Amino acid sequence: MFVGIISRLISDVWYSILINGTRQGFFHSTRGLKQGDPLSPTLFILAAETLTKALNILHDRECYIGFSIDQNGPQINHLYYAYDLVIFSSGNKRSIKMTLNALHNYEEASGQEISKEKSFFVTVAQTPKPKRRMIEIVTGYKHQHFPFKYLGCPIYCGRKIIFYFNDMVTKILQFQSKPRHLILDDCITDEGTWDLDFISQLVPADILDKISKIPISDRRETYIAIWTPSTDGRFNCSTAFEIVRQRKDQLEETINHLFLESDTAKAVWNLFYTNLGLTPHTPSLSGRLFTWITINTHNKFIRTMHQIIPIYICWEIWKARCASRYGNGAPPIYKIFQEILFHIKIYLNKIGARVDLRWNWYNLCTQLDNLRPSLIFTPVTWGKPPNNWIKINTDGRSNSEDLLAGIGGIVRDKNGSLVMAFAKKLYFCTNNTAELSATFFAISWCIANNYMNIILDLDSLLVVNIIQEYSSIP
Repeated sequence: MFVGIISRLISDVWYSILINGTRQGFFHSTRGLKQGDPLSPTLFILAAETLTKALNILHDRECYIGFSIDQNGPQINHLYYAYDLVIFSSGNKRSIKMTLNALHNYEEASGQEISKEKSFFVTVAQTPKPKRRMIEIVTGYKHQHFPFKYLGCPIYCGRKIIFYFNDMVTKILQFQSKPRHLILDDCITDEGTWDLDFISQLVPADILDKISKIPISDRRETYIAIWTPSTDGRFNCSTAFEIVRQRKDQLEETINHLFLESDTAKAVWNLFYTNLGLTPHTPSLSGRLFTWITINTHNKFIRTMHQIIPIYICWEIWKARCASRYGNGAPPIYKIFQEILFHIKIYLNKIGARVDLRWNWYNLCTQLDNLRPSLIFTPVTWGKPPNNWIKINTDGRSNSEDLLAGIGGIVRDKNGSLVMAFAKKLYFCTNNTAELSATFFAISWCIANNYMNIILDLDSLLVVNIIQEYSSIP
């Protein structure tokens, strides 16, 4: 449900172009977010978290050799800030390939690509040239010497050298050299008039025109700053905001007005309240959402419907608002109502309610109380292998809370008789690693005992795809 809502937020957006200050029509978006959309960093963090976990999980693999300053110290994996990523790794060829594979999987899943032109690797000065050449061939990145910059700071190896910090010191000195205040006497000529040539370099033309109209009093008097937008002459943030903000001719739009108090919102909410015995008494949107979500009922479908109705109502009201402002006008109330009802019935069907899409709102409310989840039974049987064949069944499990992992399996012949069974503990690893380890152990045993006609019967689609080379090892 969350993924569907986010997808519609991204794909159901209208854009309008300003030409010479006038809005000219609109066009529909199919992907991407608006610049400055507060949803953008949230989605980026969700995607970036996947890369972080993929890199951190490498340390759980026995064959991975990470980066560590001291053998007994922590293994540092990577530093990640926005689009800047620094990965720490050993020079082990296999470990480097595992890191690159994690990055490749992230590129395929996210659609983002690593810029090889801007990427590089750094090694200590004692690293042999053949080792550097190997890393360069495996990664495709160019080699660079220390120091390099990360977030504006020099990253170096060895003792501190002054010129590493030259750029940083220069920027600080330039910042300190900028004027923090302006002396009023500098803006007045010796003749007692405004030095408009000098002031024009500091303020916009409209402000310069206002300054030129201010009479200059006796320069021996004490100057007092007066903030004209306020009645007492003192500066305050509220009057400054009144000047800066861009007012519109229409009333200010608030969340409560849009989703609760507008004519469209009232009509839509009342249509759904009618058959549920509820009254729209809450004055805020958060209060109304809380009321719907916390309605106590023992029926799973009715409880779910109460939770999704306010979400779909707010979404359709927002779409109607955008269509009214940027499109061809808001749809009529009955169309908004039917659209919400359709989404509700589709969602209830997805969770097993078996709702008839032809039902109206009254039928849905009256029939939903009698609906029960449908039970679907799928028989699971074990099929015997053909003559001269054996069948392997394996499984693997990992528990992140107890940091335990284990594998097990059984090998049987054409009659279903036991040939071999095994169970084994592993170091903590992922579930996929455990599944692969169980399969590898069983196949290795069969080959060692001259069983070449093997049928694998697994419950892990990932392992099956890897064996059939439909996907690569994560």
